[in-house]
Amino acid sequence: MGSARFGAADAGLASAQPFSLGGGPRFAALPITVARIVVKRDRLVCDVRVTPGFSQEVTPRLAAAVRTRFPQIEGHACVNEVGDTFGAVMDRASLPHLLEHLVIQLQAEAWERASPSNPLASPGAFVGVTEWVDREEGIARIQLGYRDDMVALAGLRDAVAFVNESL
Repeated sequence: MGSARFGAADAGLASAQPFSLGGGPRFAALPITVARIVVKRDRLVCDVRVTPGFSQEVTPRLAAAVRTRFPQIEGHACVNEVGDTFGAVMDRASLPHLLEHLVIQLQAEAWERASPSNPLASPGAFVGVTEWVDREEGIARIQLGYRDDMVALAGLRDAVAFVNESL
């Protein structure tokens, strides 16, 4: 994959410094790695890579682990070809699409922990979108809205770790 450049529409960068977790031999055996992160004013743009030799889709074992740890994820709103929730496609979703929903869920959980005494304090909807950049190479781009960039980054870290440990 060539180096992606953002156009004038993306000039509002909070940080244009890419943060790389992948590429070295230490990460070569992990099923999914984060190759690049750009923090923008309103979203994270993350390039992730599914390592060749690993399934690009959710496995039955991973789906069971997700349902145990994150039962709410199946009810997430999701634009897909089957239904209007992530549960409609979770068993055959791509790993990057699953990551999108895991980060959204982890952000929602963090918000709930931070505001337990005020049920009216709503973070609004956390949103995301996932697209394959190069499916043959296992490279996808996930864009994730956030209220707090550090919470979103922690969610991404924890979601990647959960997927890698559960596969």
